[in-house]
Amino acid sequence: MRWSKGHTFGVVVISLAVLGVGAISVYRTFGDPGKWGIWSFLILAGLLVALLAVVGLGLAHRVDGALMDSRFRISLAQFQLAVWTVVVLGAWGAAVFANLGANKGSDAFNVSIPSELWLALGISATSLGGSKLIQRQAGGSDPPEVITPAGKPTAAGLLSKRGETPAEWSARGNLLAHTSPEHASWGDLFAADSVDSGAVPDISKIQMFFFTIVLAFGYAIACVDLFATSKLPISGLPEVNESFAILLGISQGTYLAKKSVETVKT
Repeated sequence: MRWSKGHTFGVVVISLAVLGVGAISVYRTFGDPGKWGIWSFLILAGLLVALLAVVGLGLAHRVDGALMDSRFRISLAQFQLAVWTVVVLGAWGAAVFANLGANKGSDAFNVSIPSELWLALGISATSLGGSKLIQRQAGGSDPPEVITPAGKPTAAGLLSKRGETPAEWSARGNLLAHTSPEHASWGDLFAADSVDSGAVPDISKIQMFFFTIVLAFGYAIACVDLFATSKLPISGLPEVNESFAILLGISQGTYLAKKSVETVKT
């Protein structure tokens, strides 16, 4: 895994593109600033995704490498944090650029983020940290052990039934891991983590993924509606009610509790 000058160039180009969108916002003389807010949101979200792809390619030689954890598995917690980063940061930047397009000067940056949304972001960050802590406790200090029918018959049997090669997996303590980044799969988002589970579907992960997509997509639509209908300047991102954070918190709590019970050795 080597970071090259090409990857650095990609990061620089994406950064300049963000500045370019800001410059267009300041000097543009056409169209509706509110509609420009929608375009800014879509452009910034796309640039943030592109940045994640460049970083992934530079460090793991995969466009989705930024979502991969130390076990060479696509991490649901990292995916969730990435989704919320793209949506919230893209929306905040778009609101600022829409205000700049309306010639609001330095006041354009006075865009508040609702406290409930900060709570949702905090829950996502806490879930990622908690997931890493559980992995450290469950991973043990022994070197990775390649899964074989002789050494890990349960895991090897389940993996074989799924049409996978057990030798592409390893056991780190009580955790399943891929032996190399090239074996990482988006199926990891929905597969259980413990060795004994053999990467069978994990309902808590499925639930957490569903909640993340629905809530993030719903909030993105609310942001687009804000840019399309609000009078400028935009003073803050859309409000969310407490049930928003409660749903996210329940999803995260279920995920972490199940992960802890299944993977941490007693």
